[in-house]
Amino acid sequence: MLLTNEAQAKEVKAKLDSGEDFTKLAIEYSQGSSIKNVGGDIGILQSGSMIPAFEDKAYELQVG
Repeated sequence: MLLTNEAQAKEVKAKLDSGEDFTKLAIEYSQGSSIKNVGGDIGILQSGSMIPAFEDKAYELQVG
């Protein structure tokens, strides 16, 4: 989900933490139309296909 600033990211995270649906929030808040149109689903990504800082964090996450 591409957001405009840190304040918006914190707002969305709070909504996620309270149980709101990721897909609905991605459609509502995401600034990237390619991501917004698919509800935040970036699909399957190959190692080395993202910028390193993003990729490092993405691969640290647990599935789900």
